[in-house]
Amino acid sequence: MLIFIHGFNSAGKGEKAIQLREALPDIEVVSPTLSYVPDKAIKELEKLIKKGVKRKKPVALAGSSLGGLYAAYLAAKHALPAIMINPLIDDTLLREYIGPQENFYTGKTYNWTTEYCDQLGKYHTQASELAVLPLVLLDEGDEVLGHWQATKHYEGQADLRLYPGGSHRFDHLGEAMPVIRKYLEGRC
Repeated sequence: MLIFIHGFNSAGKGEKAIQLREALPDIEVVSPTLSYVPDKAIKELEKLIKKGVKRKKPVALAGSSLGGLYAAYLAAKHALPAIMINPLIDDTLLREYIGPQENFYTGKTYNWTTEYCDQLGKYHTQASELAVLPLVLLDEGDEVLGHWQATKHYEGQADLRLYPGGSHRFDHLGEAMPVIRKYLEGRC
């Protein structure tokens, strides 16, 4: 089972989740729409991991942006394989978004607060804490996070793949699919 974790103001029905399902028909891809409250989102993901383990299914994680931060934390905690796509490394960037927000897919509005940023601080994970070598996919053209942050954070601690151009949306998912499939072989 591959649990795909969406990013900030996104949803489980996003483009990456759809692409993963289509490209990996032999793997169960689960992609819930998570709470915007970090502590609640982590609890929701913990339940899915436990469900997979209970069903005796190997579990792997994939996360994009904020989902990459969650994936790293959960992968370290549960010794799971993880794929991070243009991942957020810490809460710094999301402090710039404090205030009213609207989810791009659901249209739900909410207020992003300092408290939520503080919650994210608990989930910051050093690359050295990951028991299973992660796969990190980065677009050089990521206009939101800048690929250098994740490159510096994961250098020497991950299978790091850097694609020219692109954007924060990670425009190279189709191109990266063979790498993703190979990474997941025997892991989920």
